[in-house]
Amino acid sequence: MKPSLIPTVNLRSPITLSMANRNSFRSDSNLAEKMVQTRLLSNLSGPDDKQNLVDSYLPTRNSHHTFAWRDGALVGYILAKSYDTGPTLGTKCYSTPAQATLHAGDTLTVNEIVVQSSEQGQGIASKMLDFIVRQDNMAQIKDVEFSVLASNLASELMFTRFAERHGESISFGNVSGTEWGSYVDWTVKMSSKADLTSHLQQLEIHSPIFETLALLGQGRWKSYNDRQELVKRARVNQGCRI
Repeated sequence: MKPSLIPTVNLRSPITLSMANRNSFRSDSNLAEKMVQTRLLSNLSGPDDKQNLVDSYLPTRNSHHTFAWRDGALVGYILAKSYDTGPTLGTKCYSTPAQATLHAGDTLTVNEIVVQSSEQGQGIASKMLDFIVRQDNMAQIKDVEFSVLASNLASELMFTRFAERHGESISFGNVSGTEWGSYVDWTVKMSSKADLTSHLQQLEIHSPIFETLALLGQGRWKSYNDRQELVKRARVNQGCRI
């Protein structure tokens, strides 16, 4: 007689998401400390001596804290900031929205995404990103910006899939080298389409025209092709998630 199969049951509680504001930090005086501890439980690399300061996580007029909770414990968060932007001599300039509490400006910069190591691989970071841009005060956001460590395949995939869900193009900006590796600046131009179902084939990948000309002038066109390869590589490795 064949042994009967016993179905496995996932006993873990579901993840809940929330946005925080100044009142959230007043009602829970340890909220910033919880963010620090969550970061320590992740495998995030970076300038620990600066980013692990509790004060750096306190809310400002244009900050947007997104939290992921399981059983009352903070297991992940996103720290982002919004700006009003405009071109000055061909360079994008940023200013804090005059009415930051009412709207989020036109550009959202993602400063930090953290998920505890034990919770990674479940798409929690992607869920938090989706949660932010679906907030009512995010209706005016045109660009979502972030820097990706070139060796971090999971982040490349996460941001590519985010663009496929919400954007109409990905632009690559500067490549900056640090002691942790090379970072590539990404910008997702948010889609104006009413139908935000999959439009994978319509997603454009490019660099701003002024940087493309600079790359050509410096004979570094290969670096732009390398950035396109980031997206291609991420799409091939779709099993890698954070």
